[in-house]
Parts: sequence; structure tokens; C-alpha cells
Amino acid sequence: MTKTNTLVALTTATIVLPTDRHPSGPDATHMVGAGLFVLKPQESGWDFSLRAIATDHTRGEALLLEHLTGLLPETGTLIGWRIAEDLLPPLIGAAESVESDTGLSFLDSLYRLVTAPAEDLALGAGGAAAPSLAQHLQARGLAEQPSGPKVLQEAWLDRRPARLLAALKEQALALTHLWSMAEGDAAAFAERADLRIALGRWLAERRAEGTLV
Repeated sequence: MTKTNTLVALTTATIVLPTDRHPSGPDATHMVGAGLFVLKPQESGWDFSLRAIATDHTRGEALLLEHLTGLLPETGTLIGWRIAEDLLPPLIGAAESVESDTGLSFLDSLYRLVTAPAEDLALGAGGAAAPSLAQHLQARGLAEQPSGPKVLQEAWLDRRPARLLAALKEQALALTHLWSMAEGDAAAFAERADLRIALGRWLAERRAEGTLV
């Protein structure tokens, strides 16, 4: 990877929607949120954009995909955890469940990233046998508070989006941290060290402003 690459850390939240909230059929899995951290290289550093989106209880996944379509860069290196097992299925499933124009537009944006070089950070932790991202972050001490499926499901069902959005941002940031700590050659190590310094400054500024979450 060279510094000309944009980095895209992406994570999602899914819940099992019970029958009483989804009377038209049996319990079903739905994507209810996504966290996105885009890091674009500049001549003098990096431009950071951290976003999290949650569905509402009316428009559902369509609103989420519309936002993501507008936020995903045209090119970049996708950073994810268990990409084939955990990241892509809910995204593709959501695209198949909404109106065709919305779904196809999103899939086109996603396809550009997935078919470019992507980095599945779970490969170093067991690949398909690796724990979920929430479990891994908890074990590594990178999660300030639990963000497992049950916690996020309760937050969404109880209409507490702030908890869900904070967890998604935390996961996207943690993915970037894990990527920056990965092993590589000397040039890659130096670049990732520079990125960690720039990111640390940016996070400190956002926290001081109270705009991180």
C-alpha cells in the first residue's frame, strides 16, 4: 500500500428482528447501522472522516444504503473484519431487500471497493474461525464498553441510537488502529506510524471539541 491509497474502514450492526416487530414473517436478521472511517491522503498529511449511520423504524435499510452510497469513496483500500463472513452478507442482503435502484446503486459503490485490494484483519486471528469483531476488540482492550449483538439490538429496539452510533464509530476507529499496528516492511511500518501520530492528534482535537460522538 502506498500513501496514494484512501483507506476505508467499514463495520456493520445487525439484529434479529422478532416477530412482534416484523409481523409479516418469522424472526429475521436486519442491518440496522454502519460505521465508516475514511482516511484520505493529502500532500501534508491525512483527511479523516468518521461517520456512523443507523436505520430508523420506518424507512429501514433503504435509508442506510442511500447514506452509505453517498459516503463511500470511488476508490480505496477496504479494511474490515471477517469480510466474507460478517461484513458483506448483511450489506448484500440489505441491497436485495430494498428497491432495485437503491440496491443497485449501493452495490455498484461497494463492488468498486471489494474488487480492489482489501485487507481482512481477521486473517491474522484465525480467518473464518476468528471471533466476531466485538469479541476481538473486547479481548484486546480496544472497546471502551461492550458492543456485542445483544447490546446493539437492545439499543435499536429501545430507540437509543446514540449508543448504537457510538459503538459503530468505536469499531471503525478500532479497525483502523488494528490496521496501523499490522506488520509490514520498513516503509509500510514508517507510514503507518506517521498515520497513528496524525490520527492521535485528530482524535484529541475532536474529543476536545466534543465532536467525536
